[in-house]
Amino acid sequence: MTILRGLILICALLATDSATDASKSTVVRVPRGGVIMTDGVMNDTEWAEATVVEQGSIRLAMQSGDGFLQIGLRTPPLFVASLCIEREDEVHIFHASSAVGHGVYRRGSEAWTLRERFEWRLRGRDDLPATTEEQARHLEEFGWVANTVTAGNPGETEFRISSGYLRRPVRIALGLLLEGDGTDVVGWPVAPDADGCTQRSTIAGPLPDTVAFDPSTWVRLELATD
Repeated sequence: MTILRGLILICALLATDSATDASKSTVVRVPRGGVIMTDGVMNDTEWAEATVVEQGSIRLAMQSGDGFLQIGLRTPPLFVASLCIEREDEVHIFHASSAVGHGVYRRGSEAWTLRERFEWRLRGRDDLPATTEEQARHLEEFGWVANTVTAGNPGETEFRISSGYLRRPVRIALGLLLEGDGTDVVGWPVAPDADGCTQRSTIAGPLPDTVAFDPSTWVRLELATD
């Protein structure tokens, strides 16, 4: 990363809506970039234009391309990568483990209520990851795709999410279940159990009927098309 890009990134991470509570207003600016392959191999050429954010052992690359938000993760080896996106009165959960799944919650007066449970797809056959053709069909039908943990490099997960899932302001969070005894949860940007996106059952399923999400604490993205 050049010195100039590094300075731009620092400025992006320091940008806030409120000087008194940065945890509720962190802004990351997402540039345009090329179209990536969701193969679980974070090619430096594909992600050359991305904004890169690091938190401990988590490294995120983010860029928009061809009508999609593209997010790449480098983490310790994991069981599940779970991406939460607020969409008006809904939270969409994009789950990538040995299969992919999509869950939806609707905002209620006291909690968020489950509207769509995970339906597992792209599990592959004979312990092999889904093919490029299978991924392409999933992307066309459902508007998003990610590689499973059986594909690519350990701890590298790549998402493509259609702009149809995005409403301004775009707020996102991550919940990761790392390899081990099944209890090691890492959240970005919030701590485990502080928000529904980092609740273990929300990350790994089965999805609970109600969850206490707080998207105001999530990272806000400013896409290049803004």
